[in-house]
Amino acid sequence: MFMEFACLMGIFLICMWPCVWLAVAVHELGHLFFAWLLGCKPFALVIGSPYKPALRFSIGNFEFMFTPYIWDGQVVLAHVPESRVVLAVVVAAGPVANLAAFLAVFFWRGLKDLGLFSEDPGFTNPSTYWLLFLAVNLSYGVTQLIPVSWVSGDGVELLKIIRGSK
Repeated sequence: MFMEFACLMGIFLICMWPCVWLAVAVHELGHLFFAWLLGCKPFALVIGSPYKPALRFSIGNFEFMFTPYIWDGQVVLAHVPESRVVLAVVVAAGPVANLAAFLAVFFWRGLKDLGLFSEDPGFTNPSTYWLLFLAVNLSYGVTQLIPVSWVSGDGVELLKIIRGSK
């Protein structure tokens, strides 16, 4: 019984990895897009840890770094904007991108089409991955907005910006 459970958990985690990586990428691309849109001059996008990137390349003056360590990511700006409103929008753009991805897939596929009520919710069913993508984007977007100091998330940064301490 334990071995069956362990095997299923291993398969689940292997299947979940791409969904988490995509959620982190969506999150960081949200920051990147709004930083670029508001003129903050981003010069690096990091998906994963920046310390030992598995893939690193540049296009012009912009650098991309990717690693399989997916629990982190960042957009590096050339300068921090002086406007607190602009900085708050750039910081909030990551979680908003995750929530927008959740809503887009949710309304595009619908609950019935996602296989939530399917007889075969196994790992061979493509709907399982859509559901994982939905769950990961929703949970990542919401947890990043929680302003607690022991989580290095966007919620803490937003709170600092609102209080005027950053």
